[in-house]
Amino acid sequence: MEVETLREKTGESIGLRISKPFGRRLVELAGIRKGNLVLDVGTGLGPVFFPALEKVGSDGVVACVDISDEMATETHTVINGAAYCNAIIVKSDAKSLTFRDNAFDFVLSGFSYIYSSLEEIKRVLKGGGRFGLSSWAALGDMDFKVRFAKRYLPISSEDLYYRDTPTALKILLRKAGFKDIRVFAETHEFVFKDEKQW
Repeated sequence: MEVETLREKTGESIGLRISKPFGRRLVELAGIRKGNLVLDVGTGLGPVFFPALEKVGSDGVVACVDISDEMATETHTVINGAAYCNAIIVKSDAKSLTFRDNAFDFVLSGFSYIYSSLEEIKRVLKGGGRFGLSSWAALGDMDFKVRFAKRYLPISSEDLYYRDTPTALKILLRKAGFKDIRVFAETHEFVFKDEKQW
């Protein structure tokens, strides 16, 4: 599958334009502050990563993990071009994080927590640290969602049906050892110029 580049004629990919508001909102809800150490799991094109970099300022650090060579390379190119000195990119499987225990104040995952291990995320968080994730709500037509996702994701139908509800997310997070779990449900509308863009 070809990866859209961040530097198209419009300056960024369609995927990044659509996911950017969700990334910004996740960073806002997490409560990241200047000087924090943050890990972005499943960075993709950086909708969470770049807003987190803005929040931590020059005294903080944001590390990102993605298993895709293309995504890691693309994000690395943008970071070098912008001369960020407090960004770390690691090409790695999010199910086995290469960071030491209690390393981060925050771990964030924008729509990619299903590729990670919640126990691993808990392990790399400092005591009192926060994990924030975003996920699509369960769709009315779950059969369509399952058929679509099975083409691209190495997960079962049961995982999809189970994970995408607030109650199920709370159960999964508690099972991994997280406490004080809060779920925020929000609705957003997008307008696409044509069927291909959708």
